[in-house]
Amino acid sequence: MIRFITCDDNKEALDKTVNAIRKIMMPYDFDYKISKFNKYDEELHKLIMSKDEQKVYILDVEMPNVSGLEIATEIRNNGDWESMIIFVSAHPECRDDIIFYRIMALDFISKFYEYEKRLEESLIKVLEIYDKKMVLIFTYDYTTYRIPASKILYIEKVTDEHKCIIATENGKKYEVTSTLKAITDQLNDNFYQTHKKCVVNIKNIHDVDYITNTITFNNKMQTKLLSDRSRKGLKKYIETHYFTDMFIINDNNFNCVCKNIIRGKKNKVRFKKRNCNNNCYIII
Repeated sequence: MIRFITCDDNKEALDKTVNAIRKIMMPYDFDYKISKFNKYDEELHKLIMSKDEQKVYILDVEMPNVSGLEIATEIRNNGDWESMIIFVSAHPECRDDIIFYRIMALDFISKFYEYEKRLEESLIKVLEIYDKKMVLIFTYDYTTYRIPASKILYIEKVTDEHKCIIATENGKKYEVTSTLKAITDQLNDNFYQTHKKCVVNIKNIHDVDYITNTITFNNKMQTKLLSDRSRKGLKKYIETHYFTDMFIINDNNFNCVCKNIIRGKKNKVRFKKRNCNNNCYIII
């Protein structure tokens, strides 16, 4: 779960920040909470001291009593260099203070220049960073592994056993004692359940053959655990979440984003950007 912690003594700015968070998080399946404060207090201190959540701070630089810079310093002095900090301010000159404090801020946003747009862009960057940092921790053959979620191709349940196989992009497979649900609960919405026994990482798919129900990954590994029930959902999920450079699907005609018809060989068509004269992506 991601907890967004925003602190601003200006109610209008605080409301804009909360609305921007909700807008950005709406398309995602991330579990998140928003904690908002108009000043530093004991509850905010407790959140800073807690270590059981991924946190994103959005702090007004200048506030009465305790400033955003002082709050950020407390965060880092507590040993928390994982949480991301975004500063907002009506005073552009405060940017130099942020650099001087060496607190590894992600961004500094002026309240007077496209505030909501800049904040939304920064929040998208936050999600991109967390996506890359997300790791799956498990024990295999008496060794504990930390595998970045981005390196996982698919996770497959072992039939009639309380075990799963995790396949990674380097070609290795790890057998872990866990349920499929327990593992997928730790992952984000890059993962899609294609079968009751299989979850795949959409970002590592190279192509999909919907006649043979075969998913091929970027390293050429394959799985045939694509159920008829999940096939339509997979196509829709890819269309909704990702416009990728290429997928293989079985049909004759397809529309690209600019509505051009692209014709391919019967039963098997490979798409790339250059298939369309306007160099746009394919809707599948």
